[in-house]
Amino acid sequence: MNDDYLALLYDTAEEETAAASVSVFGIAITPYALCVVAALICGIAMLCLRCRKKGIGLDAALTVSLLSLPLGLICARLYYCAARFDFFDSIGLENVLHLWEGGYALWGAVAGVAVAAWIASRIHKLSFARVMDALAAPGMLVIGLCRFAEYFSGEGRGRPLDAEESAGWLIAPPVVYNPEYGMWEIAVFVMEGLAALAIMAFVLRYRGKDGDQMRLALILYAACQVVLESLRLGDVLAWSFVRVSQLVSAAVLAGLMIVAFVRKRKQNAVRTGKIILCALCFALCAGIVIVMEFLQDGKWVYLDRWICYLIMAAACAGLGAATYQAVLKD
Repeated sequence: MNDDYLALLYDTAEEETAAASVSVFGIAITPYALCVVAALICGIAMLCLRCRKKGIGLDAALTVSLLSLPLGLICARLYYCAARFDFFDSIGLENVLHLWEGGYALWGAVAGVAVAAWIASRIHKLSFARVMDALAAPGMLVIGLCRFAEYFSGEGRGRPLDAEESAGWLIAPPVVYNPEYGMWEIAVFVMEGLAALAIMAFVLRYRGKDGDQMRLALILYAACQVVLESLRLGDVLAWSFVRVSQLVSAAVLAGLMIVAFVRKRKQNAVRTGKIILCALCFALCAGIVIVMEFLQDGKWVYLDRWICYLIMAAACAGLGAATYQAVLKD
């Protein structure tokens, strides 16, 4: 995206926010913002229940919640602005501080919440891994509800479908109607919301060592996000043709795998053959994702877009499986 296009998106977002909001004491309140607040309240309530189940005091849960709100917001904003540094540099870096104008990214919020959990664990002298486990399911709940809320923000939409495709997708949602253009569009935000809630369910049922529930949540979410991010169109974070969320998701998986190998090697609990097999599987699946990303854009040779996405989804499952074997299996 060039700077002129980004500036147009930035101005348009401000106009749409003003049109679709009500003012309370001079602050614009949008339906999307209300949904996010509701999601956070649900997440905090669930966190309190999870902390109680894990033997973590209510005071620690409240500390995590109070720290997560500002740190998550700040880190989400900094991540977004770093991903679009050239744009913010062109319009003035002071706009980074204009939090009310929007512009946040999820992986930044995840990092901010992790920092909040670490600080809270030090304050209350708790296991950081156990605190992160308590956050895993509530975090997925918040992500899922916030993704559904993108219906009101107009984000999370995929490409428009023609008449023949629309008929097929109406039988098997998700799609959303865009009245401005009179077309059906792929509702990527619905897929992402359902994926997050499914991950929450898996995490709640998973039993393992301290920290394993959060590791499982990160593995499943990162693997899903690689393919779901590819479906998004419009205002996505990208460096040239590389989507930032896909890159970070792959880096999260690789990072979890590397840390697990180092930790298990120190404990003499890892086999060299398993290391090589998981690494090769991960590299192969990552290569397939890259190839499918080019093919679905028609940059090399033509291959039906949905076939590309099915192959990409299978490769992402392979990424997740290789990481799962390396991280959560002995």
